[in-house]
Amino acid sequence: MKYLSGYPPALLAQVQQQLQSEAGLAGPLRQRYPAAHEIRTDRALYDYV
Repeated sequence: MKYLSGYPPALLAQVQQQLQSEAGLAGPLRQRYPAAHEIRTDRALYDYV
């Protein structure tokens, strides 16, 4: 976690705990953004933009 070295130890502990959990980092993202978009490929993203 060298990219997070400047953050407080309490926050690093939370990140480490989340990485070790079953949901990983996807869990909090799914809670915050429950509806996923339909863009699954680079081409679909290109067409959208």
